[in-house]
Amino acid sequence: YMSQHLTQVNQTYLQHFFHATSYSFTSFKASLYFLVHAIFPDLFVFNGSREIEQLNNILVYQKMNL
Repeated sequence: YMSQHLTQVNQTYLQHFFHATSYSFTSFKASLYFLVHAIFPDLFVFNGSREIEQLNNILVYQKMNL
């Protein structure tokens, strides 16, 4: 069984699972940076933004190559 989305992104279920999971972990990591930064403004000033920017670059690159 191949879902329409998996066909569109040309990935197997397992490939898609690992990509989506890595995006989830990256987003969670960024979220933690933002939370710590909210409490301690001098810590992780740019880390959360960098994580999100890198994730965005990956997603844009992948979308352009479909």
